[in-house]
Formats: sequence, C-alpha cells, structure tokens
Amino acid sequence: MYTRDAPLPPPTIHDEILGVIEFNESTHEYLAHIRDQGYSDDLIVVRFMDAPAERVKALLPGVHRILADYERIRREGIDYLWDHGPDDEGTNEEKAALVEAMVGGILNIYYSGDFTMGFGDNEDSSYFPDGYWMEVHFRRDNLLPVVISMEG
Repeated sequence: MYTRDAPLPPPTIHDEILGVIEFNESTHEYLAHIRDQGYSDDLIVVRFMDAPAERVKALLPGVHRILADYERIRREGIDYLWDHGPDDEGTNEEKAALVEAMVGGILNIYYSGDFTMGFGDNEDSSYFPDGYWMEVHFRRDNLLPVVISMEG
C-alpha cells in the first residue's frame, strides 16, 4: 500500500478522568492507563475492545460510572470468584487471604458497554496456574457480575 493510500492514524482521545486514550497499533484497540486512587496504587488499564473512536467517546460516561464505583465493583468481583470457586465452604481467613492475594487492573470495555475485570494472584500465592487469570464479566446496566472465565 502506498503511503498516500494508507488510512489516517486513529485519533488520540482526551478525557478528564482517563487522560489520554491512545490507539494501540499492535492490538488495534484504544487503551488508557490510570492509577487506582482507592484500594491500592495499582495501575488500571482500560481497554476498549473493538471500538472505533466515536464509540469510545460514547462509552466514556459508563466508564466514568465504573471508575467512580471501582472499589465496590472490585470487591463484588472477588466475592463472585469466591462464591463460584471450590464446592466446599471456606473459612473467613481463607477468604481474607484470597482478597489479599488478588491483583487486578485490567478493565475490558466491550462495544455494548458490558465489561470484564481481570484478577490475577500475587507472586506469593498460587490460586491460578502460571500465565492464567480470571475474568469476571459484568453487565453495564447494574454493574453486577454475571459469569467468570479463566484466561491465559
């Protein structure tokens, strides 16, 4: 393809909460990186899955809503993992250890506005096999978890 025939690079989007939302050429998606101001100093990556610039802009109010309620959503995601884990009942101490071990930081925002929150375990624990993490899937309308999946 000649340079004059190549499509223009997708525009960078600026947002008052997410800051700069850039198009990643290698993954063909928009990404933003912000620091979690609540539970920890974790870096939160917000990925807009298969959404062009205009759709990303339309999704921003919903993303702001997610980020405003991030700690509750994070906790509900971990609770959902706990409730849908092994069949036997765990102790409060075991649940506290799980909560402590969970590290997250990736929000996948889908074209529909539904989203996932990824959870891995820290280097001191072994809840998931190496190279794998859990995704908790949420609905945009009520911000509640509906299903989990293991990713690798």
